[in-house]
Amino acid sequence: TPSRRDVLDTLDADSRQVFDGFPGRRSIGPDELAVASGLSALRVIRALPTLELSGLIEPTPDGYRISR
Repeated sequence: TPSRRDVLDTLDADSRQVFDGFPGRRSIGPDELAVASGLSALRVIRALPTLELSGLIEPTPDGYRISR
């Protein structure tokens, strides 16, 4: 199983920037994540499936959070 670091190294620039915008311990919605990452909401929404399929994030009722 690849480590989280290995997976992060394979991400495109937008996906990595979105991941870096996640708070450590709580869920965040796409609009707030756009502000935190410095990307447009559209670019954030496009990056979320990549992050989810890679196992780095998971959906929650409030948006997404870093996978545990």
